[in-house]
Amino acid sequence: MPAAIPYYKKSEVNKISSYLLLAVGMGAVLIGKDDLRKDSLHYNKEKTVYSILSITGLGGSLYFTFRFSTNLKKAIRIRNRPPVAAY
Repeated sequence: MPAAIPYYKKSEVNKISSYLLLAVGMGAVLIGKDDLRKDSLHYNKEKTVYSILSITGLGGSLYFTFRFSTNLKKAIRIRNRPPVAAY
């Protein structure tokens, strides 16, 4: 059904956004965990920045994952709806 196509497209965009933000969040977790030196003068600032970046990335990934599933379910519901007979 053509009515379901916009929801499929939205779900694909949300899936891509979810994967990108997941990569950003996990990268911030890994870099923040390994790259920080405790003897650095900017240790607390770097730790705060990496923490905020990882929380934002992973939270955004969850948000777009839920939007992906919502749009996909809506598209499937529209596609599987029986056609309306016009008399």
